[in-house]
Amino acid sequence: MTPYIERKLFTVNTGHALAAYVGYQQGIQTIKEAVDTPEIRQVVEGALHETGSYLIDTYGFQKERFENAFISDEVTRVARSPLRKLGADDRLIGPAKKIKQPVYLIKGIAAALAYDFAEDEEAVRMQALRKEKGIEGVLQEICGLTPKEDLYQAILKETAL
Repeated sequence: MTPYIERKLFTVNTGHALAAYVGYQQGIQTIKEAVDTPEIRQVVEGALHETGSYLIDTYGFQKERFENAFISDEVTRVARSPLRKLGADDRLIGPAKKIKQPVYLIKGIAAALAYDFAEDEEAVRMQALRKEKGIEGVLQEICGLTPKEDLYQAILKETAL
């Protein structure tokens, strides 16, 4: 089952989450609007290429397209629960740890780390932790990363931009 669970988590779930977090940072209201925005679409498609390559190389899956013109969920609904989605084995950090040099996933992770929607309890807790312990504390406590890891350093660099 692992290949099929990872395929769903690292494609549909990752793509939706990235569209939501990057879209939120740009003031976009819906996932459809986010995916229709060229800069956001580039991040989502780039990340899905990264995760797709991993899935193809690891499990022999065929490349699939991520798109559903009927998706009109609100960005804040899809983005909710960032603490879970930034967990060590979930849809953002999970695939990023398995890919040699993720670029687009890191951009999406940086957007997720900045998610500060006041009506999302987890976003509020994450931002409080970030204020107290810095991005380093969030990367260690929420994402399960250590300063020795390349991914930790790459995310730290992206969040500093």
